[in-house]
Order: sequence, then structure tokens, then C-alpha cells
Amino acid sequence: MIYSLMNNNALERMSLTIPTDLADWLYNAARTIKSRGGYRLPNTLIIRACIRTLKNLDIQNHFGAIKDEKKRGLANTEANEDLEAILVDQMTKALKIIHKRK
Repeated sequence: MIYSLMNNNALERMSLTIPTDLADWLYNAARTIKSRGGYRLPNTLIIRACIRTLKNLDIQNHFGAIKDEKKRGLANTEANEDLEAILVDQMTKALKIIHKRK
């Protein structure tokens, strides 16, 4: 479902399931911003900002192929957690490479 905004950008509504520790991190990040004199930002705004930051860093060019033949295509929690750990590791390495260049 696409939602139109005032500035002619479109938003796509999607469901996001995250672990409790990440939801707590989002809540605490928003509280920290507010406690420092800012506004309490919605979780969706923080998530969009994180994704835009990764997009601006062109981080996907540093990803390796994520392959695990026996887990590919499975929708079970353990397989997803393994693939997520691989992606987090690759993103962390990519951010370190980009940070060293600056």
C-alpha cells in the first residue's frame, strides 16, 4: 500500500517484526533525543533514517554473496537468525571499510 505525502514522496506501508531488544533500543534512542532537548521521534522515522544512512554510504557494494543452500528459502526462525547474523557481520565490516577511507 502506497501513501502519498505533502512533498510528493510516496511511502510504502510494510510490516516489520523485530526482536524486543531492538524495539527497546528504538524506544531508548527516541527518549535520549527527547531528553537532550529534541522531540520524541517516532520509531518509523528512526528506522527510515538508519536505512537512508546505509543507502547514502552505498554499503550494498561491500556485501558478499549470502548463500547457505540448506537454509535458503526456509522461513524458520533459526535460519533467519543465521542469515541476519551474516548480514550484520557484512554490514559492520563494510562500515569499518568506509569509515577508514574518511
